[in-house]
Amino acid sequence: MESVDVLVVGAGPTGLTFAIECMRYGLSCKIIDQAPEPTTYSKAAAVQSRTLEILQRMGIADKFLSVGTKIKAANLHSKHKTLGRIEFNDIDSPYSFVLGIEQNKTEKILTDHLRELGCEVDRPNTLTSYEEGDMILATTDKGIIQAKYLIGCDGAHSVVRKQLGCTFKGKSFPDVFSLADVHIDWEYPSDELQVFLENKYIMAFFPLSEKDRYRIVFQLERLRNMYHGKDKVEHGIIQSDESQLPKLDEIQGLLSASTDKKAILSDPRWIANFHINSRLSNFYRRNNIFLVGDAAHIHSPVGGQGMNTGMQDAFNLAWKTAYTHKNLTQNSNLLDSFEKERHALGKVLLSGTERTSNMITIHSPFLLFIRRHLIKFFLSFKSIRKKITTAISETNIGYPQKRMPNIKLINGEYFKVTEKSTNFHLILFNQKESPIDNPQLEVYYANESTSAKAVLIRPDGYIELEDYPPFKKLKQYRI
Repeated sequence: MESVDVLVVGAGPTGLTFAIECMRYGLSCKIIDQAPEPTTYSKAAAVQSRTLEILQRMGIADKFLSVGTKIKAANLHSKHKTLGRIEFNDIDSPYSFVLGIEQNKTEKILTDHLRELGCEVDRPNTLTSYEEGDMILATTDKGIIQAKYLIGCDGAHSVVRKQLGCTFKGKSFPDVFSLADVHIDWEYPSDELQVFLENKYIMAFFPLSEKDRYRIVFQLERLRNMYHGKDKVEHGIIQSDESQLPKLDEIQGLLSASTDKKAILSDPRWIANFHINSRLSNFYRRNNIFLVGDAAHIHSPVGGQGMNTGMQDAFNLAWKTAYTHKNLTQNSNLLDSFEKERHALGKVLLSGTERTSNMITIHSPFLLFIRRHLIKFFLSFKSIRKKITTAISETNIGYPQKRMPNIKLINGEYFKVTEKSTNFHLILFNQKESPIDNPQLEVYYANESTSAKAVLIRPDGYIELEDYPPFKKLKQYRI
């Protein structure tokens, strides 16, 4: 019987992120996936600023940057007029852009890095059941694996979630959406996102990693309301027959009707229809079994949040698992904080993506008129554009305090939220020595404050507490 600290089920971006973090923190890890090969499809095609920050902490952000396209802005159009423009250069991050990169390339970078750390994905290998106890006994196609922790990253149809008995309540959208990965010869900048909101359809064009190649997400009028009144329709790619799939000339017709600029589509690599569910598990944890990513929440792809949220779920849970397992924390509730923090975020995410999806798929001529004018009005305000970019980039997330910004230290160097560390950090402002002595802390000194204070930062870069002289909270705090 194979025995490990952690068994990760599912080798998509979420599971790979968790496995990499396990290895980085010194835990033994086994990761399995039922698919015989990694995906060859582009699927999720956007990596957000906060996700790039965690990839830098993992030591691999540069590998993503060398492959992807830095998307600098989004433009919204309707009836041959531009309604508004949202620039990403004001995102409060070293990565003030959206990175366009296909999921198959994301998975390759993550898989290669995991292999370099000494862990190989075991595929095909399917989890069939598990028994809970002091150790978890997981039965797979290849035998029994014993693990202290079981991490379900096995997607919308999660075996881990189903055996836990969680509910997965939510809704199914009535419409069918479509996607196409194509080459486009047009006059728009190749590093900007274009969205066309027309009366009978929408079209969104996301730059991919190859120059002049885009992911198009769109709606065909003939596929609207296909699942009206049905609540149990599968989430994701629909195995459609050829007659239902969009044709390239059909997509070209929509684009030509949307813009008066030259725009020629060619070389389609993937065309598919997909269906959206919006669902949330009622809990993320039972004892040492956890649900992460799509196993815990599924939703509309609007805003490019899904894969990024799953990877950040994994990043949040991994350090807490390591600190608990290695007895580096005196906080007996540390693992409970994963569900408290990320389940609350999941609720907000589903609510936001549902509202946005409903807004972009309305049918009423009157509401379409209102939508067009409201978008133009609201996007004229810098504060609203800023709120949109902080939400899309996921740099606005806090528990409740947000991640620590980059701070200039006394020695002239910068403390960076992206540094590759697995420790807690203490930054002391206008202080000459630390009020506490703890070998688990990396201590830094800075003057960028109007008063003396201390900021304790978690291994994932988020602020744990702020304190002021005589630092009572800090002295009483136990990692």
